[in-house]
Amino acid sequence: MNCQDIAQILDDGDTRRLDTGLRRAVEAHIAGCPECARDWHNHDHLTTRSLPAMPPVLVARCRELTACATPAGRSQRTGKRYIVVGALAALAAAAAMLVIGLRNAPEELAAQPEVALQPA
Repeated sequence: MNCQDIAQILDDGDTRRLDTGLRRAVEAHIAGCPECARDWHNHDHLTTRSLPAMPPVLVARCRELTACATPAGRSQRTGKRYIVVGALAALAAAAAMLVIGLRNAPEELAAQPEVALQPA
C-alpha cells in the first residue's frame, strides 16, 4: 500500500465499506504516513457529516434555471443565429483560401513552361 493507493481509495468514495484485508493495509500505511493519515481523517470527517435539506424554494429556482438553459428553452431565433454565424465563418475561410491561392498563382504560372497549342 502506498500514497497513490490511498488517494485512489479516497477518490472512489465510501471508505466504510472496505473489506478487512484492505482496511488493515490502509491502517498500516496511515500509521507511518502523516499526509495520508490527515487525508484519511478529513475524508472520514466529511463523509460522516449529515447535510441539511435544501430549501424547497431553492430547489424550485434551480429547476427553473436549468429548464431555461436546456435546448428546449432556446428560441428558434438563437438557433438560426448559430447557423448564420457558422456559415459566415465558413465563407470567410473560403475567401481567405482564395486570396492566398491567387497570391501564389503568378509564381506558379511563371514557373511552368509555356505550351503552344497545336491544331489537331
